Formats: sequence, C-alpha cells, structure tokens
Amino acid sequence: MKGLAIDPRDPRINLEIAKFDRRKGDIAKAIDRLERFDLSAMDHRLGQQFSYELGLGKDRAGEFEQAFALFDAANRHGRMNERLHQVDAQRYLKKIDDLHAFFEREDVGTWPVPEPVDPADMPVFLYGFPRSGTTLTDLLLDGHPMIRTLEEKPTINAVEMAIASDQPGYPEKLKSLESGDLAKLRQIYFTEVDRHVGRDKNMIIVDKLPIRTVHAGLIWRLFPDSKIVFSARHPCDVCLSCFMQQFNSNDAFANFFSLEDTVNIYDKVMRLWQTYVGRLDLNVHMLRYEDLVGDLEHEAKKLLRFLGVDWQPRVLDFNEKAKQRGRIATNSYHQVTEPLYQRAVGRWLSYADKLEPFMAVLEPHIHYFGYKDS
Repeated sequence: MKGLAIDPRDPRINLEIAKFDRRKGDIAKAIDRLERFDLSAMDHRLGQQFSYELGLGKDRAGEFEQAFALFDAANRHGRMNERLHQVDAQRYLKKIDDLHAFFEREDVGTWPVPEPVDPADMPVFLYGFPRSGTTLTDLLLDGHPMIRTLEEKPTINAVEMAIASDQPGYPEKLKSLESGDLAKLRQIYFTEVDRHVGRDKNMIIVDKLPIRTVHAGLIWRLFPDSKIVFSARHPCDVCLSCFMQQFNSNDAFANFFSLEDTVNIYDKVMRLWQTYVGRLDLNVHMLRYEDLVGDLEHEAKKLLRFLGVDWQPRVLDFNEKAKQRGRIATNSYHQVTEPLYQRAVGRWLSYADKLEPFMAVLEPHIHYFGYKDS
C-alpha cells in the first residue's frame, strides 16, 4: 500500500490494488475502489483497463448487465487505441479466407511427398483458440520431466515469411515444395525453436500458440507425422471470454473488439480447422477444457499416453509450475497460478441474451465439439 500513501487518488495504483482484491476474492472491495473514479474522464488506454477490470468484478458479483456494458466500453476504448498501431483486423480475416479457399480446392494427395523427420526431432503442436484452455494444458505438460513447452513463441512466422517471399507465395507455394525445400524450411523452424529453448533429443518439444491453428496446413506440410493436441472449449464461453479480455495488439486480436467480430473470427478459424481435419491426415488428441477441469488427473493421463510418455503425478501441480515460471505470456496468468476452479465453465449462460443473435453461427461448432447449446 506504499503507493497509496504517496498518492491515494492515483488511478493506476488503485487499479492494481483492485486486481489484487478481486483475485483474493474480495469482490465488493475491488468494485468500490474502482467506482470512485470517473471512467469517462480517462484516456482510452486507462479507460480500457479500468472498464475491463470493473467488468470482471461485476461479473464475479453476478451483475451481468453492468459487466457486459463495461466490457463493451472497454472494447470501444480498445478499438480507438488500435488506431495508433499498425494492425488490421481485415488483413487477418483475408488470410484465413485465402487459406480456407486454397485447402478446399487442392488435392493434397498429388503434392510431392516430403522426406520423413527423425522422430527424436518431431515437435508436438498445441492448437485451439485464445481462452480455450491452452495455457493450463501447456503448464500441465511442462511439469513432465520429458516434455518442454514453448509458450506462444513466433516459431512458424519465419517459415511463413520464407514461403511468402518465393513465387507464387503463401499458401500457393505449399503444393510445389520438394523435399529439399521442406528440409530448408524445417531448419528455419528449428533455428527459431533454438532461439527460445534448448532442444534435447530425449525431450519432447510442445509448441503452443492457439491462434496458430490457422497455419495447421503449413505445419502439416513440414511435419506431416507430428502429433497435435487440440484444446476445445464451449464456443460460447470461448467467444465471451475473448470479448472480456484485453489482448496485445496484433491483426488477429483486433477482431475481439465486439462480440459480433469475435464470433466471426471464431467461426472462420474453426471452419478452417474442420477443413484441415477433413482433408489432411492429422494425428489429433482432442482435449476439452471442461473435461480437463472436471477430472484433471484422468484427462492428464490420457494426454500423456497419447504423447507416449509415462505418468508423472507432478504434472498435476500446474499452479506451482506457473509460479516457478514467473510471468506467463498470456491473459491466463492469474487463473493458472490459482488452484483449479470451474467457475468459468458455462459462464456464457449468464450472457445468453447477448449471444442469442449469434447462435446460428455458433451452433455448428457447438455440435462439432460435442457440446449442447443450452
């Protein structure tokens, strides 16, 4: 509280203390602290932060109408902030559409067959969507002595850029890549991995970046035999959670500033993923967030069997692993440093009226992942 002694009206200090109060469960105290300030008088950045945090407090207090209005206000502030950055939400959507059209029309069975990868070098990829439980899965796996996880590193970006720089560009170039081309691209990938974590042939590398799901076709081209862990969560909860969170600035996350846009990008990404599953020979282990938090040990054992490693009870201590790791590069940091909880499961039901206009878009994905829409 030293900062408050210096300036008890400093909004940033009060914001951080309110976050602390909320995380320890003192919701009323956190809300009271934030409501002392006039959010309308704040600049876009601070107004965005205050609105998100107060919205989370109102959500925990069961005041869902006020919570949603605050998340909406936070996203309006965020949209104004994004204009200061060189981000383009439409550019990302076009990339998804281009990939979808390409893999829908291509007969991948006619493409040159790549040379196999040494199994000891084969990475595992963790896909999904932001806020779908990938951070929990990442920490669980990272607790195994034979597994090392890469937490949201841009390992595939350099590969994409290398392909894009050669005619006819990305993704068209994928169909003409010969074994020599693929070997060079794999080396680019491994060089990127080595920048972030030391590789060991006795360790499994799990490369996690949920929004990279859109590049699953490119990654399959490099590593057709790689194992994939796909983290699923009820589509309504995923979309709502993305709308309720502040993300770093990039083309993909600029699509989360309205619930409509969030549902739109989710729909595009998941339809692309389903095209990949239908057209490519992928080795996928589906892991649902609700199942994971419902029976962590059971789901962890199934996951480790899929990866071919023995059972280690220490993987269940994911929150201790999170604390040891220090800062986690996702919005889930403070959730995964707490004991496991289920309060986020089915949260969308409290906002069902807000999601109702988008249910026709979400229902195919709800059924695809084995959920119910009520």
